[in-house]
Amino acid sequence: MRRNAEAASVKADKKAGNEKMITQELHEFNINNYMDVIGPDRAEDISRYYYRGVACLDDMDNTLKAEIIWEMKSVERDEDTSSEIMWIYDKDSEYLEYALDEYSKRVIEEDASRSFFELAGIGDSEEKLLSVSGFELLPVESRDLRIPLGEFRQLHTLRKKAPGYIRSLGEINNDMFDQGLIKIMFNRNAGGLEDMYYLPKDWFDEKVSCCVMTDGMVNGFLLVHIYPSGLMMPVFFSSSGPDSRYNLLEMMRFSVHSALEAYPEDTTVLIRRRNESVRKLAEKLFPGKTGDMVMSGERNER
Repeated sequence: MRRNAEAASVKADKKAGNEKMITQELHEFNINNYMDVIGPDRAEDISRYYYRGVACLDDMDNTLKAEIIWEMKSVERDEDTSSEIMWIYDKDSEYLEYALDEYSKRVIEEDASRSFFELAGIGDSEEKLLSVSGFELLPVESRDLRIPLGEFRQLHTLRKKAPGYIRSLGEINNDMFDQGLIKIMFNRNAGGLEDMYYLPKDWFDEKVSCCVMTDGMVNGFLLVHIYPSGLMMPVFFSSSGPDSRYNLLEMMRFSVHSALEAYPEDTTVLIRRRNESVRKLAEKLFPGKTGDMVMSGERNER
């Protein structure tokens, strides 16, 4: 069940030293209070359907001491529900310990069977607390590749212009978008964001995102989101029909040409290698490119 966006701050019983803690659920109506710490991209994410967050504050002056943001996974699919921690802020280890306790209670309430994360910047104190909290930790290469947009100009296979039946997202209406997305995700069991069905059409960049139009129907999407920081992230890429593999290439051509026309070449493109097919495509486009080293963790919740 989705959190109540109007949830109020609640005082916690646990103490840090001689000071009481305040825990506060994060939501779209209070996230601006923490913008200096989390930045605009995470602030935008917290308003999304499956994102959750909890902050622990000093009761004396309301300063933020610890914070955790996570996303619930597979809530509406025939799979075990899980939770991915997307962000940890630790200014005081005692507060983070309590934030982790609060996190555990909340994900169990939503029937999560496991928690996992892949995070950069995990320090010794966070590593110790996460380990004590039951997470098995392992340094790994990040699933994320960060590529300057200008490097896409060098890809020979994408230099050819896309045919006319590849249309920008801005050329179709909301009904066509909704119907096309439902059809493709149902027929292809396509991946994508957890909250794809809840995101409005204009959440995706309508110049760089595109679709396959055949016989007046949408049969494929390449959807790209531009975060407030300017970070560009492809989030959905799938096509149906007999020419689906060919159309995937044509949509890539369209999006690359459109992005290079609309945005500076130093724009960062984040490619999240969320499955083996995306990993193989990234290796084909950018052989030898690797992600940064990060800390991964996983634990069972029940």
